[in-house]
Amino acid sequence: MGHPALIGTVFEKLTADVIRADPFPHAVIENALPPERYAALAAAKPEVKTAGPNRRSALPGWLLATMDFVDPIWADFARAHLTPRVVAGLADVFGPDWRPPLPDAPDLLGMKPGWVGGEVAPVKTGLPATQDEADLFLDCRLETIGASPNGPGSHRRQHLDLACRYFSALFYLRDPEDDTKGGGLTLFRWAGDAPAGAFEAFEVDADRVEPAVTVPYAANSLVVFPNGPTALHGAEERAATRFQRHYVFITAEGSADLW
Repeated sequence: MGHPALIGTVFEKLTADVIRADPFPHAVIENALPPERYAALAAAKPEVKTAGPNRRSALPGWLLATMDFVDPIWADFARAHLTPRVVAGLADVFGPDWRPPLPDAPDLLGMKPGWVGGEVAPVKTGLPATQDEADLFLDCRLETIGASPNGPGSHRRQHLDLACRYFSALFYLRDPEDDTKGGGLTLFRWAGDAPAGAFEAFEVDADRVEPAVTVPYAANSLVVFPNGPTALHGAEERAATRFQRHYVFITAEGSADLW
């Protein structure tokens, strides 16, 4: 039985026994949603136009949760993940792997929630009343990576996430006809000391890291990890392809950098 705060989310199957330590604490969950729910979600996925080969475009969580053009199944899905209870539940399950300076579950539940990017949203969308005062910013955004029919590529190789981010989760929505090789998420370890400015770099030099494991880009699969100075990851190179790459990126951020 999963954590009660995570029931009904893509994290429902997350338990302490599935957490892996190498190369940094993370969990991989296959068939994260019941098959019927995943199929309905995939079928109603909003279209996202991309800017070019292996270029990333996104529909933010506040938009998925509030806009009339979004199918209700996606609005419900986004709202289920845009709550401090989910972040606190993740902190509980990861336990000692959710280390300071990450805030613990009681502190997370005491924060005022807002939505990443919500300051640009129209007032009518019903954003949290605390948006201007928020100190916990939540997102559940649909990201799409452009097709690359003329050659292989990756939209973002080895890097660290924002230093204000508490966790990262990718939930994959792979097209059932997509037989492209690659496209997973590679987790790395540092090959020596972390360089100065690693959190600010879009990508870090390949000779600074060592690949440890690659999580396949598979439909209805999830990878989730607490953020930190060792949480190096990057999109595995895909072969040339006519298919877009789709995933939901779920995260929470604070108002100040932790590292």
